Amino acid sequence: MQDKWLTDVAGLCGVQTRTTDLSPETSWRYMPYETMDGIKGTMIISSAVGYFRDLTLPLPSVGPCRIYIGIGCFGDFTRIKLRLGGESQWRLLRGRGINWFPECIEYLYREADLHGQLLEIRNAQEISTLAWIRLEPMTERPADQKYHCVATMDGYWTDTLATYYDRIASFAGGNIGRLQFCLGESDVVSHFTTKVGTNGFNTMFGSHMTRLHHDITLQVNKLREEEPQLVPKLIDFTHRHGMEFYGSIRLGACYMPGLCNYSEFFQKHPEYHCKTRNGTPVARLSFAKPEVRNHFLQLFDEMTDFDLDGLNLILMRSVPLIAFEPAFCNAFHEKYGVSPLEIPEDDPRIISLRSNMITDFLRDIRKLLDDKGKKRGRRFGFSIDVLATPAANHFFGLDLETLVAEKIIDSLEVDGALMKRNHDEKIANIDYAYFGKLCARTDCRWYPKGEDNGGGEQFPKMFNDAVSNGASGLFLWDVCDHTAVWPRRWETLTNLMRGVEPAVAPERLHLLRTLDGFDYDQFTPHNGF
Repeated sequence: MQDKWLTDVAGLCGVQTRTTDLSPETSWRYMPYETMDGIKGTMIISSAVGYFRDLTLPLPSVGPCRIYIGIGCFGDFTRIKLRLGGESQWRLLRGRGINWFPECIEYLYREADLHGQLLEIRNAQEISTLAWIRLEPMTERPADQKYHCVATMDGYWTDTLATYYDRIASFAGGNIGRLQFCLGESDVVSHFTTKVGTNGFNTMFGSHMTRLHHDITLQVNKLREEEPQLVPKLIDFTHRHGMEFYGSIRLGACYMPGLCNYSEFFQKHPEYHCKTRNGTPVARLSFAKPEVRNHFLQLFDEMTDFDLDGLNLILMRSVPLIAFEPAFCNAFHEKYGVSPLEIPEDDPRIISLRSNMITDFLRDIRKLLDDKGKKRGRRFGFSIDVLATPAANHFFGLDLETLVAEKIIDSLEVDGALMKRNHDEKIANIDYAYFGKLCARTDCRWYPKGEDNGGGEQFPKMFNDAVSNGASGLFLWDVCDHTAVWPRRWETLTNLMRGVEPAVAPERLHLLRTLDGFDYDQFTPHNGF
């Protein structure tokens, strides 16, 4: 052990076999290493094949600290599971390598008050490595957290309940205040049995799917059959990790043949489809039809039988909710005495009627949530994911001013999308000042989308722009892409949420000088990928 580095991991864990010692036994091995910046020690390593016993590593009593984990990244991904003694859930860390070259990367694992606990270590069915542990004492506790992120999580990328637990636990602990878990694509429900919508994904497309989507379909349906209490278990697990759980619906995803997501309601009722001005059907259900609105209200009634904290509608990729189908055109003609097909599509009368219809539907949802909430003695929250600017939202009938003023919704998650044909989705589109003014002195919170394609350098500007305009934090789309697979990015978010300075985490890449006695500085082995 050197000062604040626990570098002899192999010895402390009782691992005695070196990787170059050939043996048929499936056991953890060790590899001596030295980094270019002078860290020396012995890491432990296991492969993706075979059973490996859990290991324990004693940690010193240092009081409140940040725990950093050094991982040897070999190839693309390395994974390892960790937990402090006495905890019930493992935390999954995923390490991305550097273009297939082996290097060491350090991750912020967690903050904890250490008083002699053991760190438990488990292989994660991939190459698992642990090179060192660094403990950084916290002389002062950070101020109470003022901000948090709202995060979305897809409901069709895992095959076991344990995998869901691993993923949820991996981003618990401070950054995320609310998880918006996708329970359905339109009315296609993946994780609970519905009497209203379509149960599970449909294999009718067979060989016309990609292998990935075929496997996803089988996994989703298998998990729903094996875990009839999947949703209550996920809700309870999320609550135990200090986060709210909103049930989320992709309102426009009624026809996704590549993913075997095919709404039976959509298929059976072509008369309910949206249509363009020239009469071509659109792969959306029209909420100008009372039958469509009632269908989804019944689905939401089913969903809120679970102990959700709220309901979330994903609207920014679901518009139009109403276009120029006969139901809308007839209502427009009756009100204004002219066909909407004879006037410009952005005529204020078209936008006004479309907005009135959609707002009435959202009022009905709010009433449903309030009625169900009174029965359970706790209010259901209601959030919607919307477009980047007032003009874009108004064009598609999202009257955000009325929704906020009437307290129909409790929060807005603002995406960078404008829903133009060129797919112009970028953070720079977001009108921070508009949303700040819209939600000021109201009970409605708002969260602009946070996205960073680098190491986290872009997050501080987004965060400062957001909070200076009254936002409660950031909106993370596909939160699994933000977690420890991008360690610097995730640590920067942690610093921003906690008010830790400097906000941007330092680069924690440690280049290897030697590994297992071989030179890795001048001539790193490379496998040709």
